[in-house]
Amino acid sequence: MRKLMLLFALVVFSVYNIYAQTEPVDPKMERFNVGLGIGFDYGGFGGNLLFYPQKNVGLFGGVGYALAGLGYNAGVKGRFFLNEKSPVTPFVMAMYGYNSAIKVRALLSIINYFTE
Repeated sequence: MRKLMLLFALVVFSVYNIYAQTEPVDPKMERFNVGLGIGFDYGGFGGNLLFYPQKNVGLFGGVGYALAGLGYNAGVKGRFFLNEKSPVTPFVMAMYGYNSAIKVRALLSIINYFTE
């Protein structure tokens, strides 16, 4: 598992060139997002998919490695466009899933507390 984590870290942190769009992208036109990362949105160390069936409402899901096994989540993201020229787009999110881990070694007497 350490080799997998090292490989993941190398892939994520080995991006040297970052390319930007020559024209600003209108967030209202954004329909689909794919991302790799670390955190709740990514199920630990993993990936995230986000789809906007409507310009203000998005559906997302994430799957990843949460240090003691599989981490996952799914939810809804709502965004609010203030005006046409605003660089800020506030949003709210509701998420459900398993995104944390407790790994206990050599304590067989309390294993049932964490598996039931």
